[in-house]
Amino acid sequence: MNYAPYFNAALLATKAQAVTGYGQVASISVGNPNAAVSYLQLFDALAADVTVGTTTPTAVVALPASTPVNLNLLLKFSTGLVVAATTTPTGSSAPATAGLPVTLVFK
Repeated sequence: MNYAPYFNAALLATKAQAVTGYGQVASISVGNPNAAVSYLQLFDALAADVTVGTTTPTAVVALPASTPVNLNLLLKFSTGLVVAATTTPTGSSAPATAGLPVTLVFK
């Protein structure tokens, strides 16, 4: 299976479908241009089944203020991968100043 990227230049609290069907996230690169901590929520679901702030995320990455984060990992998703950026780990409010630039590499 080949690796493929997903890129979103300004991810906010609006859910985004990164992958449909089975996938494995191999790396996450995300910047936080905001002056406060932001959170990247990841859901093993289809976008139609996710309500940000209500649906419990499968995984959450805390992003320190004004700091990029690069992670190498292996997260398996069976249904699909939906992502959102918020101000709390399970909330629905978008980061205050700017959306987060996000790159996911999956296979």
